[in-house]
Amino acid sequence: MLDPSVFSFANWLALQLAPTLLGSKNGTLLSLQDIPGQPLLSEWRQNGTALLASGVIAYLPLKSLPGRETVLFYRPDRLQRLFRQPRTREFLARRGYPVHQDLSAMLRYLQQRFQRCCPHEIGLFLGIPLKDVIGFIESRCPLEDCATPWKVFGCQETSLRLWRRFISDQNQIEQLLSYGHCPKSILCSDCPYLPPAQRFARTS
Repeated sequence: MLDPSVFSFANWLALQLAPTLLGSKNGTLLSLQDIPGQPLLSEWRQNGTALLASGVIAYLPLKSLPGRETVLFYRPDRLQRLFRQPRTREFLARRGYPVHQDLSAMLRYLQQRFQRCCPHEIGLFLGIPLKDVIGFIESRCPLEDCATPWKVFGCQETSLRLWRRFISDQNQIEQLLSYGHCPKSILCSDCPYLPPAQRFARTS
């Protein structure tokens, strides 16, 4: 049985990470700080490691300050597959990433870049299509009528389909939580309430 404050934080975290948990997103970036009634940073620093233990989600603090921490929550399997894609490797290599080294080296380089500013290529780590990341960097004219939280360039349907999947994943996790399933079990991917094909291992 989780302490009420830990339960509340775990519930919030499961919703925030839903598309990453279910494999639709490579990662999720969260800025954690304490606000009245919601001590997110304190809860994360005290309980975050235990909540994610043995699960499919790994995490990397990109920037830590006394009152705020920016954390990348990611699926190692998804990022490894992403970095094997030739166009992605070429794009990241041009930006200095050690594409011939392992995942840890790639993440360390991202962490170094994040100390100066939030680099545009972080969109790839968050599951945003390469075409949209490149379009944003090159300051092309985005599609104004595309209902996604990021600017879309080129084929609209590809980005919209992805965004709909993110929403569907969040709805699915929200439904599990509303049925009373333990958020820690969901975060640890030990969730018998989903069909095996959907159990936090989707990579398509």
